[in-house]
Amino acid sequence: MYVTMNARALMNFLSLRTSREGSHFPSYPQREIEMVAEKMEAEFARLMPLTHGAFEKSGRIAP
Repeated sequence: MYVTMNARALMNFLSLRTSREGSHFPSYPQREIEMVAEKMEAEFARLMPLTHGAFEKSGRIAP
């Protein structure tokens, strides 16, 4: 699967499609899409660690 998006769009996707403790806006995604989002987030953290850190620090809200 190939997906293209900018960091802002990815953070918005992750905030809606992952369920995490401590996020400002709780999300309740279906497990199948959450599994995809978890893999995307792992790559996001690997490729853009500073941006991912800011995303986590802000309560998983895209700026």
